[in-house]
Amino acid sequence: MPNPLGIYTPYKFCDLTMAMLSLADQLRHRGNMVSLLSQTANAPCVGSYWDTHRLKYRKNWTAWGKARRLILWGFCPPTAVLEWAGKQGLVNILVADGSNIDENCKDAIPRFSVVVAPFRTTAINLNSYYGAKARDVPWSFSLPLISKRQPIRGKVKLFFPLWDRVVENTPQTVLETIRHCCRQDFQVTVAYTPSLWLSAVKRRLSELDAEFSNLRLLRSPRFGERHSLLAEHHLTVLPSNTEFYWTTPLLSLWAGTPVLGYKLPTFEEFLTEDNSILLNCELCYNRVGMAQATPDRHTLHAALTTRNLTPSRLALLQQQCQAGLPERQDSFVKRWQEFLLPLQSSGDLL
Repeated sequence: MPNPLGIYTPYKFCDLTMAMLSLADQLRHRGNMVSLLSQTANAPCVGSYWDTHRLKYRKNWTAWGKARRLILWGFCPPTAVLEWAGKQGLVNILVADGSNIDENCKDAIPRFSVVVAPFRTTAINLNSYYGAKARDVPWSFSLPLISKRQPIRGKVKLFFPLWDRVVENTPQTVLETIRHCCRQDFQVTVAYTPSLWLSAVKRRLSELDAEFSNLRLLRSPRFGERHSLLAEHHLTVLPSNTEFYWTTPLLSLWAGTPVLGYKLPTFEEFLTEDNSILLNCELCYNRVGMAQATPDRHTLHAALTTRNLTPSRLALLQQQCQAGLPERQDSFVKRWQEFLLPLQSSGDLL
């Protein structure tokens, strides 16, 4: 049977979309055939690296589903869809990071064969709130690890990844932080997708670009370009106050670039004092138990100064970025091999 493994990926939860595309890529590297389907016609802008010629908007879901034996879901579909899939004998696995789960999922979650969470904290929350019996599989990428050993010369380069998802913080706070960094005489790059921001915010970004010569704006970078963009800079600044957005800081470590952000429980599973700068903050929790930081502009700005972010300090953080990542990748592959045993036993997967 061609492409017995299907991945049905969302678009509106863009961090999870990137994670699902990465999983497809790693399975392909092992010689497996994977069929990708997008939940919406507005498929993400993906570079050629991801080989997404099969990522198409659903035209006939049942025809696509009948050609599969196992489906990995990046969102929680209606219960009726899972009932139909069960009648077809399909194995259904949900990948859930919390952003794709709400009260409407209570009836659907027990119908999945397996629920996979990318972090231990997320699995605990899903089990507590939904009885999901989720298994945590620390996420990984198949991208090459970029090691930085050269000393930092010239201006420190800061990167603000405001791309295909709206940062969970007030636009004013983000704009003020960008302005603050430009005044500190850092070299600042802001990557964003114009369609996801209010016209007033886009106008302010353009005004900042005209005001500061040390600011560079990048519009709509592709998924496949993110790894190299992160690697070009000395520090990734994540002004988001929610742990829903986790692929960018994790990918930043793969690129050898430390992260500055709030000390959220999920982030603490892979960001440490040795490889990043985590800011203390007051935490609150949303309805599904996911932690959110109470933004503290003064603490954020105090950390983003040339006195604090010295080349020598950032160089030490860069050297520790990839500690433990090869082992994380090996564990990730082994765990997914366990989940895909229904196909492996039949010879459909390698």
